Amino acid sequence: MTTPTDPLRQEHRQIRSRLTELRVLADSIDTAPAADLTRELRSMVRFLEEGLLAHALAEDSVLYPAVAVAMGSSQATATMSRDHLEIARLVAQLRHLSERFRQQPTKRLRRDVRRLLYELAAIVSLHLDKEEEIYLPLLDTYLTEEAADRLFADLEFATHAPRRVS
Repeated sequence: MTTPTDPLRQEHRQIRSRLTELRVLADSIDTAPAADLTRELRSMVRFLEEGLLAHALAEDSVLYPAVAVAMGSSQATATMSRDHLEIARLVAQLRHLSERFRQQPTKRLRRDVRRLLYELAAIVSLHLDKEEEIYLPLLDTYLTEEAADRLFADLEFATHAPRRVS
């Protein structure tokens, strides 16, 4: 059976597969050669910044306003937007540590990078669970097929809109 929110559920499956890669990377921190870790970290940071954070910004600007209307409260999604801020903060820390790691891959940096990778995996996984268990079923009952099509077209556009990186 298909639901109006299936496109977002599919995107979440793709994100979850990258979270699995993130955990595998964290598991390998102590044993993988520094050059391999540097390359993998660069790839993961790119995904987190260009994929995950773009997804989060699109949710904040398109999805969450629709959820707020469905729930009848402009503050209904405030805690989820706060999750996005925390994820962005952790991604920025990971970028900084991965750049330092590339220059000097110390044991302490390996430990700090591993901790951040596990934190990100846990927070993002919980965040996706909350969306899928609370928001998406609500939208499945609230949205008409046409409204869902518009919502996901707007989400797709917002996810891939050019952004100024600071």
